[in-house]
Amino acid sequence: MFPIPNRLSFTSAASLGVGALTAAMCLWRWLGVPMELEQNAISNPPVPFTKPKEILLVWGGSTVTGQFAIQIAVQGGLDVIAVCSQSTAELVSSLGATFVVTYTSKTDADIVEEIVSLAGDRITKAVDLVGAKTAKLVLNVIEACGRPVDFAPLAFMSGMDLVPPNAIIHSVEMKQFVLDRQSEKYGTQLNDLIERKVLRVPKLRIVQGGLGAIEEGLSRLKAGDLIGEKLIVPII
Repeated sequence: MFPIPNRLSFTSAASLGVGALTAAMCLWRWLGVPMELEQNAISNPPVPFTKPKEILLVWGGSTVTGQFAIQIAVQGGLDVIAVCSQSTAELVSSLGATFVVTYTSKTDADIVEEIVSLAGDRITKAVDLVGAKTAKLVLNVIEACGRPVDFAPLAFMSGMDLVPPNAIIHSVEMKQFVLDRQSEKYGTQLNDLIERKVLRVPKLRIVQGGLGAIEEGLSRLKAGDLIGEKLIVPII
């Protein structure tokens, strides 16, 4: 358990326990994204002609976890390619994504080709937040990149998918947050970034009515019209 960051209400903080913490631990613990870039950058300013930044591919950039993943990756010194719908492209771009690839009115092959064209060989990390179909497309991107890529399929990946030899698959176990005492540092760092306004919490859509409104909330989720919002059903 962690205290809510000072500037957040209970409702706003509802996006931290699953969305933000999953993004933070996935990137910091499993994918090796730096946690302390801001402090390091102050004491070690960038020099000319540095090598191109590594790229994190986020498939599902407008999801709550995706929104936090984009911001954490940028804060950690990575470029980001985010895949989302046309209706959420502006939101995803505002979070710091270097490139936004929309899937609206495109074939899967078109999307993969566009990502590979933008990335070259700079993708070193990838997360999928949608499901089995898109996880397979991420594997296609990784195979085309050629270099080793750490991949966390956070939604679902079929065991039947052919995994290319350059893909390093990570099973992100969020139970490690409570089983491993050393994981406290991830909650502490996450709170600090939010209190300093380095990370932005998602826009909320509140459904009033307590427990009786949960079915309505699930229906809204199924309809898929949240446009990057976090749906909250307050119980108290």
